[in-house]
Amino acid sequence: MNESGSITLLQLVQEVAYCDGSMSKEEEDLIITLIDSHGLQEDRDALKNRLIEGYSSPSSHQSVARGSAKRIERDELLKRLSALTSKEERDLAIKLAYLTAMVSRDKDDLTDVNAQELDLFQSVAEAVQCSEQRVRAIQWAADEELKQWTMPSLKQVLLSWLG
Repeated sequence: MNESGSITLLQLVQEVAYCDGSMSKEEEDLIITLIDSHGLQEDRDALKNRLIEGYSSPSSHQSVARGSAKRIERDELLKRLSALTSKEERDLAIKLAYLTAMVSRDKDDLTDVNAQELDLFQSVAEAVQCSEQRVRAIQWAADEELKQWTMPSLKQVLLSWLG
């Protein structure tokens, strides 16, 4: 996968993790660390700035509020996702969006995937032109993977992708 595709998938993970309105400081730090450690140069500074400046002042709370001005616009993300060229990249986008939604639950969530995450997930599936049958197959495989994880987390999702 090229750098552009990797950045697009990191932006997708970021947006899914944020779409309920918050992201833990640990998740924020993890994404920035991955950008640095995997040498993803394209849009690196812009993505880091969206993560860092997108928050109100960091606090000691578990989650920090999401800023809207610095994150990638959903339309731009969907455009970038639709530009993914290979079936593998498109399938990976579905898998990462689903796994991120499944592991980034807030304590107040009553379902595994909340309404905002479901809306974004459906938009992602449309952007990558994935059939409903294929989406279900990817979700089933992801659910099987989740069952094998001791402590499902965003870190586990990203490590399963990046190794």
